[in-house]
Amino acid sequence: MKVYHIFTDNKDEFTEDYKIALALFDHFKTKFGTARLYVEHQTDDEDHDFISEDCIKSFGGFPA
Repeated sequence: MKVYHIFTDNKDEFTEDYKIALALFDHFKTKFGTARLYVEHQTDDEDHDFISEDCIKSFGGFPA
């Protein structure tokens, strides 16, 4: 299962929809001047255990 994690200074959002993830990334980039978009791979069972993550887009300094 893929979950997109979008974050900036003191704000985190999660979605399974890539288009929403890109829109949030662009919004955070414009509004806060820094943003990260990661794809997280999780198990498909009810626990959704974390497997791995990869940064697929970044802008500006690393968020606080």
